[in-house]
Amino acid sequence: MTSSTQTQKNGFTLIELLITTSLAVLLLLAISSFFMTFLIGNSKTNTKQTVKEEGFFALSQMEFLIRNSKYIDETIPCTTGMTSITIVSLDGGSTVLALNTGHIASNSAFLTSDAVTISNPLTFDCSGEVGNRQIKINFGLEKITPDGTISEQFNSIVSLRN
Repeated sequence: MTSSTQTQKNGFTLIELLITTSLAVLLLLAISSFFMTFLIGNSKTNTKQTVKEEGFFALSQMEFLIRNSKYIDETIPCTTGMTSITIVSLDGGSTVLALNTGHIASNSAFLTSDAVTISNPLTFDCSGEVGNRQIKINFGLEKITPDGTISEQFNSIVSLRN
């Protein structure tokens, strides 16, 4: 009589372990790639949003000041391509809008922060007759990041209300 004894092996073979480990590494690489792409895209979106917010804030403040001014001080003739403009408010105070140490500024405050830099200079184009002036405001802002430069151009036309 012959007795047959079978031995049962438990565990994984070396090939099975290598395949499983390789698949796990590839899956983790794919997940980390998607995650990095998401982070980079989110960073660019945040940077673009910062540039837009800074530009729209500066533009809205200049529009408000010009629109509600009494008149434009024309000791310097009102022409195209002006790099600064002086407005006189209803209370008689003068406000100068211009570039100041790399910021768009009035004579009382900066209208842009250190988060952005000027990419295209601030210019004012003045047109129309005295008492019916229109001012075109132009400037560009940018922010340099390790992934590249984000820049936006801003412009608006403002009519003096008074």
